[in-house]
Order: sequence, then structure tokens, then C-alpha cells
Amino acid sequence: MIRSLTGCGLRIVGKPSLDALRTAADRLGVPAAHLAVVGDDPHLEVPMAHRGRALAVAVGTGLGVTASYEELPMSRRPHLLVQGVDELLEMLRGGG
Repeated sequence: MIRSLTGCGLRIVGKPSLDALRTAADRLGVPAAHLAVVGDDPHLEVPMAHRGRALAVAVGTGLGVTASYEELPMSRRPHLLVQGVDELLEMLRGGG
């Protein structure tokens, strides 16, 4: 609709856009491949992480439950699946 009204091309800049990931990486001053993308949607954050060669961390407390990720092909699954961000925090603290 936007294209037909304006005659302009479209560029998606939000999740799961690679541009969004690159912008975050630029702001942090690191390559996208050095980021961890944490999210709860198997159709947004995980694919975005894979596109940018970042670490895909899925949290099973939102849109995506554990079964949502297990049904994906291996190439589209998260690198790490945690039940909640508290579990991720514990792992980062060295307890998991």
C-alpha cells in the first residue's frame, strides 16, 4: 500500500531485519557476529540472529515455548534455549 501511494520502495528496518542487527552492532562498536540476540519469538529474534551470524538465544516464556523451537529445522533453531532470562543470568554468572 505504501509503495502504491508513494511510488517509493520499501525497506524493513525492524526485527527481523539484518539492518536492525547491524545498527545495534554499530552502536555497540562490535561486529554483529559478536552479539547475542535474546528473544521469545521463533519467527523474529532467532532468524535475525542467524542472518547476522550472531548467537541466537531463545527464551521460552513468551510467544515461543520450548516446542515452538523443537519443531524448527536444525538450521533455524536457536543456539541456546532457556526457560527464562533468570536462567540465562545464572549461566552468565557461572552457575549453569
